[in-house]
Order: sequence, then structure tokens, then C-alpha cells
Amino acid sequence: MNRKTSTEIVNEDSGAGVEYLEYQELQPTDEELPAVLQALHSEDWKDNFLAIQQLRAFNKFRWEDLCLVWAQSAQKLLELIDSIRSSVSKHALMLLSEIFMAPRYGMESFVELALPILLVKAINEKAFIRNEAKKTLEYISSNCPYESTAYILCSHCFHKSGTISDIAYTHLQKTFGSLVPTVVFGICVQLLDSKRAPTLKGTKEQLIHLQKSWADFKIAVNELDHLQQRKIQRWLEQRPERKAGNLRDMIKRRKKEPVQPVFELVE
Repeated sequence: MNRKTSTEIVNEDSGAGVEYLEYQELQPTDEELPAVLQALHSEDWKDNFLAIQQLRAFNKFRWEDLCLVWAQSAQKLLELIDSIRSSVSKHALMLLSEIFMAPRYGMESFVELALPILLVKAINEKAFIRNEAKKTLEYISSNCPYESTAYILCSHCFHKSGTISDIAYTHLQKTFGSLVPTVVFGICVQLLDSKRAPTLKGTKEQLIHLQKSWADFKIAVNELDHLQQRKIQRWLEQRPERKAGNLRDMIKRRKKEPVQPVFELVE
């Protein structure tokens, strides 16, 4: 496989000096897949970087050929996403985001393995890694709304990192429109145990939507244990809290109200 000079791939810690081709810049490749796979599994990070670029071209122009070697590539790509070489990590994320730009079927197992890694990368200290991970999550939640995707995102809504929990719930919400009501309801029941205010608020809204739009909502609730039924009933009946005004607003309101005498004067 043709390699570029070392000066063209440098500064792997920042990604600034590495040449990343944009999707529209990718050109058809005539590289042989065995050579690409060999470079992908090389111990040299520069070989890995260039192999990923070739796989990006395969994804764009020769998807059927990429499918033939996906089983030999998938695990290595997950490892490269977690590479200590930031440029390789970003490039692997770029490949995944481009793969999932379109709906993909039969990739549930890979998505199950990739999601936990992507969620951690979405809070990476390096913005160019963080942004690529978020873009990939966006495509997966939109184009691969498998039940397994939803369940994994649901489990990460209870992550010890509040940021990861919020990101997971944001993408979980995007899968609801493609899932059957039974699955969505089951996930909502689990999420009622969350400690995150945004998650609880969104879950309540989703339950209200199901109550109005799903004919079997009452049946599903009645099949739950008594504690879960009470929890759902409490959430559905809960009224939005009134916002407390600040001290200055309270004083202004008091000044406008007529003053009532404490005692009546007796003549």
C-alpha cells in the first residue's frame, strides 16, 4: 500500500498536522483489500492511519467489498478508536461516522460494542476527538435505532458521569420514534429510577405521550408491580412546580398589595 512521507503525517497528539481528507475529497481506490487489512493490523500507527483512509474510500465507493472484510476489521477499528495516537483515534471515528451516515442493517453486534467507547470519547478532553465521537453517536442514534442500541443507551443513563448520562439520554430519545411502544414503555419504567433531572423530565413527557397515543398503555401499567404502578401514577399526576421569584420581585409585589391593619381601631 502506498505510503506518504513522514512529514505529511505528524503531530499526532493534536491532530493539527495530520492530513484528514473530507468525505467529499475521497476518491475511488484500487488498493487490494489484503494489503489494506495488513496495514490496518500493523504495529505502525502511520500504516493504521493510511489503512483507515483506504477503508473510508471503500465505504464510499465499494461498500459491498468492505462488507466482505468487516468481520476482520471491526474489532481492530474499535481498538484504534481507543488508540493513544489521537490522530488514529479521530480517523477511526471519521470512518465510523461515515459508515453510519446511511442506515445500516445487520450491524447490531458492532454497535453494541462501539457505543460504550463512543460515549466515553464524547467527553474526551481533546475537542477534535470529542466532536467526532458526538457526530458518530448522532448518526448511530438516527440511522441504527435497534432495540439493543436503545437498551445500551438506557443503561448508560445511569453512568457515574453525569455528562455521559445526559449524552446517552439525548441519543436515547432519538431512537424512541423508531421503536415499538412496548419497548419505549419498558425503557421509561427503568428511567424513572434515574437521579438526573433532565432524564426524569423527558421520561415523564414520554410517558404522557404514550398515555395519549398508545391504546395498550393502561394494560402495560397494570402488568407492572404495585410499586412501579404507584411511581408512574405519581409522575403522571405531578403538576409542574411554580417558579419561585427572587427577593426583589417578592418585595415589589408586597408594595403593590394594600396593607391590612392588624387590629381594628375602636372609637
